[in-house]
Amino acid sequence: MRRIFSFGRDRSATSILEFALMLPILVFILAGIVEFGQTLMVSRKLNIIMTSVADLVSQESAISSANVTKILTGAATIMLPYDSSNLKILVADVNVTSSTQLVAWSSAYNDTALSAGAASPTTIPAGIAEAGVQMVVVRVKYSFTSPFSSFLASVTGHSSWTFERYFFERPRQGDSITYS
Repeated sequence: MRRIFSFGRDRSATSILEFALMLPILVFILAGIVEFGQTLMVSRKLNIIMTSVADLVSQESAISSANVTKILTGAATIMLPYDSSNLKILVADVNVTSSTQLVAWSSAYNDTALSAGAASPTTIPAGIAEAGVQMVVVRVKYSFTSPFSSFLASVTGHSSWTFERYFFERPRQGDSITYS
């Protein structure tokens, strides 16, 4: 009986027990921080890709298919060190009228380009769209799976993160961009 009571008062292993109880919580918090940090970095890289593609294309009054392909391929390298095989980039030059928004031309990286006359990939907001002026629309899609995605899926509800973003820019040297 005496040993049982002395064992209850013994505090020599308290630190080990507390550490054993806290370790799963600490690992879970660390995994969450890594997941959030990597997802934030991917999100920022996608923003850079969108703005860079739109900026480079909108600077031209005439652009060739080969140059657009080079721009898209170069922009994809921004994703490094993340896998760019899941990256989809679509750039479209959209004719804006008072009632329609139709594609003049488009090009894509790991995606399907839209044909001339197709509807815009997204509706250009009224505050940006101006009748008679083409708009450069860039759509970026990316599916990201981090090392902890499956581990945190029970909490976040996601085994991967899917991003889809749009960016609009007006041509800088006139109201249209010719494509050849």
